[in-house]
Amino acid sequence: MLYTKNDVLSFLPHRDPFLFVDSIESVEFPNPTWVNENRNPEAKELLGGLVIGHYFLKPEHPILQGHFPGRPIFPGVLQIECMAQVSSFLTCEMNKNLPLEQLKIEVALLGADKAKFRSPVLPGDHLKIKSKLVKVRSLIMNYESEIYRNEELVSEVTFLASIKFLF
Repeated sequence: MLYTKNDVLSFLPHRDPFLFVDSIESVEFPNPTWVNENRNPEAKELLGGLVIGHYFLKPEHPILQGHFPGRPIFPGVLQIECMAQVSSFLTCEMNKNLPLEQLKIEVALLGADKAKFRSPVLPGDHLKIKSKLVKVRSLIMNYESEIYRNEELVSEVTFLASIKFLF
């Protein structure tokens, strides 16, 4: 794993019951020229970046008590939030000279489009979340994200988010 649960907690401001990332498996970029140049990339240089994260939906998660009693399902809107939280790890590279625990961000979800929920996400599901950065305008970023259970695509969305670094 690239980032453990402790790393996730040191970077994301979210906490239970609204934290939907357990670990980050990988963050990859198609052409990371800034690595050899030993510099921080600009936002537009992150285009095409792919982050893969994981989340385990605990059967006792509080949201499942009311959605729906007797037949608990992880809400679609929280699946989108899960994808957004994972996506924020692409921005870590923009300030790679700082330790992860010093990187503080404020993320605002600005819009979601083309959301599809293909199969219910159920208590006890292990989810793999993939998110790709497809468009950048200043620090407004557009992502295409998917959630998988095993190899089955269960949901997908395109969303827009603003990223602000807090130093």
